[in-house]
Amino acid sequence: MVSGANSSRINQVQAQAQQDLLNLLIQSEGASVRHHIEEGEITLQEDPNQKVAYPWNPDQAPEFFAEIETNSLLQGLENQEITDRAENFFKTLDHLWETSIQAKLARKFATVPKAILAAIAQQAEALVTSSSDLAGQLVQCVQTSLPVWSEEDLYVFARPVAYAMRGEEPKYELPQDWQALSDIEQAKLTLAIAKYALNLAQQEQG
Repeated sequence: MVSGANSSRINQVQAQAQQDLLNLLIQSEGASVRHHIEEGEITLQEDPNQKVAYPWNPDQAPEFFAEIETNSLLQGLENQEITDRAENFFKTLDHLWETSIQAKLARKFATVPKAILAAIAQQAEALVTSSSDLAGQLVQCVQTSLPVWSEEDLYVFARPVAYAMRGEEPKYELPQDWQALSDIEQAKLTLAIAKYALNLAQQEQG
């Protein structure tokens, strides 16, 4: 049978364990917990030195949200001005997308998987100032999109594309179904797209 003293000690240990667990769960929110065993209460305290995402005390909520509104970048602007600025912002985003290399590839090579075009565009932009030879740049552009081929094999396909007349657009026939192409056909087309993307990147750089 557990004595009264032992029972009290067990309760204290359990309460401390619960308090430690709660503190661990909410410490990132700038608050702490104190468990008052005698009163059977749990107190939630905010840390004034930390910035919390939202107030723990519901009574402070109106003041909290009022402060957010006061510090808003839109404070003092008329509704129409806010609407106009938003429209201009999204028009700018649309323009940036339409003129990006990825968007141009998506329009020109619509039947090619978007993930491949995105990878090529990203690599082309990164390699525009590279000192690597063109064949090496082509291989780097397509390597992640053509995992079935080794780097040496890709160089075999890339060299004819790289050594074609400078500025000449590679010849390609767009498939209706990408999956219907053989691995070799996919490799050759992907490298041709990579050269086109590198040309675009160089034009933008110049």
